[in-house]
Amino acid sequence: MTQEEIIKKSEEVFTFLYQGCVRSDFRFPKGYGAKILQDFSQSILRRESGLVSLGLIVDFCIHQVNLWKDADRWKHFSIAWAFSEKAIERFYTSKPGVRYYQDLWLQENDLSRDELKYKFISFKEHPLKKFIYIPAEDSTKTKMLNKEAGLAFCSALTSLYTPQSPVCQSCNFKMKCEEALKKRDPELHRLRMLK
Repeated sequence: MTQEEIIKKSEEVFTFLYQGCVRSDFRFPKGYGAKILQDFSQSILRRESGLVSLGLIVDFCIHQVNLWKDADRWKHFSIAWAFSEKAIERFYTSKPGVRYYQDLWLQENDLSRDELKYKFISFKEHPLKKFIYIPAEDSTKTKMLNKEAGLAFCSALTSLYTPQSPVCQSCNFKMKCEEALKKRDPELHRLRMLK
C-alpha cells in the first residue's frame, strides 16, 4: 500500500470500528488527524519495510479500538494516542493471546477480522476486478445450458459461475458450477459472491 492508501484505510477502518462498537457520534478529526495519520503511515512503512497490507491496518485498528473502548478512558482520549509510536510498539509487542480476546470482542459486535478486511477492499484496485462478470462469456454458456456436458464445457471455455450472469442464474447446474469455481479459484469466487 502507498502512504496515501494507508492514511485513507486507517481513517476508514478506525472510524467504522469506533462508530459501530463504541460511540456512534464519533468523527475522525480532519485537522490534526491528518498529520497524525501521516506520521503513523511513515512509521508503519518504515517498520514493515514498505510492505503494508490491508490486513495489518485492520489488525492495528482492531487492537487500538479494543484497547481504548472503555467509556471512562474515552472521556480523555486523543486520537494521537491510537496512532502514536507507543501505540505502534504496543501493537507489535502484544501477546498472541490478546488476539483471542479481540476476536471475542468483535463477535460481541457481530464482526470478524475477515469481514472487516473484505469490507475495506477496494474493487478499483483488485487485480481480478475485470473477471467478476464477463458478459462475452454468456453466449458461450448458452450453447450447453442445462445439459449434462454443460459443466465440463463451461469449465473448459469460461470462468465458471457468475451470479451476475442471467445465463448462470437460469442454469440447473449452477450449484455444481459454483463449487467448481470455489475449488479452482477461491479468490475470484469470493469476489463474485460479494457483488
